[in-house]
Amino acid sequence: MSSAVRGRQRGAATLLVSMVLLIAATLVVLYTSQTTVTEQRMSANEVRMKQALAAAQAGIDASLAGLNAGNDLSVAPNTGGLGASPKGSYQAVFCSGALGNAGLPACPAAPAALACTAPVASAAQAWLVACGWSDDNTSIQRIVTYIGKLGPVPNAPSNPLISKGGVNVGGNATVVNYFNNLTTWTGASLTSSSATGKTMVRNPSTTYQTSYETTPSDLASAVQGNSGCGAGNNLVCTTTSGLAGPDVVASDTTLSNLNDAQFFANFFGMSPGMYKASADKVLTNAQAGVSGAFATPQVYWVDVPTGDTFTLNQNIGTLNGPVVLVVNGDLQLNASNDFYGLLYVTGNVTGGGSPNIFGSMVVEGTVASNGAPNIIYHPKVFENLDDLGKWSSMPGTWRDF
Repeated sequence: MSSAVRGRQRGAATLLVSMVLLIAATLVVLYTSQTTVTEQRMSANEVRMKQALAAAQAGIDASLAGLNAGNDLSVAPNTGGLGASPKGSYQAVFCSGALGNAGLPACPAAPAALACTAPVASAAQAWLVACGWSDDNTSIQRIVTYIGKLGPVPNAPSNPLISKGGVNVGGNATVVNYFNNLTTWTGASLTSSSATGKTMVRNPSTTYQTSYETTPSDLASAVQGNSGCGAGNNLVCTTTSGLAGPDVVASDTTLSNLNDAQFFANFFGMSPGMYKASADKVLTNAQAGVSGAFATPQVYWVDVPTGDTFTLNQNIGTLNGPVVLVVNGDLQLNASNDFYGLLYVTGNVTGGGSPNIFGSMVVEGTVASNGAPNIIYHPKVFENLDDLGKWSSMPGTWRDF
């Protein structure tokens, strides 16, 4: 074979290999391009899905914020968008019905008002449905949750004085329960260093005084007027001169065997740290000592440094506007003020004052007052404390499907 023929054959082989490589490269470019487009579409879809989900959650959050700002369930939830563009929009609605209700609205293809049977204004629970749309309305997400109002004291006391430690009813201290027959519950012993320290319950031989339900000051006056425990009064003394009456449960191991966190959770349903984080106002000891520091009915937490005490020396709360006051440390009762609400003390209680405490005092440590405090249980206080509750989603009911 001549050299010219061999040259032509080598040129043909080179051309064939080049064409194969070119076709392969073209296929790789086309595949890569298609993959990139697919990934871009997937990424865009995910962004829009997240926009829609964030918008729906914004509807839930805005609706709960409106309720906690003072609205009731008859007020339509907030509707709106995300960002200035806006980058997504939402619609929300409150719906009546028990848990498991399947008749809740679906999300329309474009933003529009949702419709269902509205709850009454006084309802304490309801469904909350929120729909979210992406900026181009191609992605739609729905969130459903059952909401309710959680009171600040889920397991409210039913007696005036509870102490995980011991109680010394000294001075002229008086523990009163006109509404049931339990005054004092302690995890250690109850003692009396004074012949005038006492507990009181309703005298069953006298007419029930309905005014005591609405006017706690009348009950406080009856306590003062009954200081001698005389016959014929509306209150009868059951614990005097160190002799505990049947209204006292002392040295109860169900209390003393609890650690402080368990004791706290028994009333508030959560750890001290979580409750502090949810409190309306956290004060230092110095801030709490300023006049008017507790002017607003709400949940207060006061941090007291070790070795220091918080002094209860001002009027706090009213019957219609009681407070929850958690004193994280020791407390002194050194004044003649009125307190309405739940007074919870993580340390010890001392002092020689003569306050009226309407509601209940719960103490993790010991109580050793040598003054003349009147600790008077009042159920109306705890009814009104529920007004301080906050609306929230009930655990286990949130779903996005």
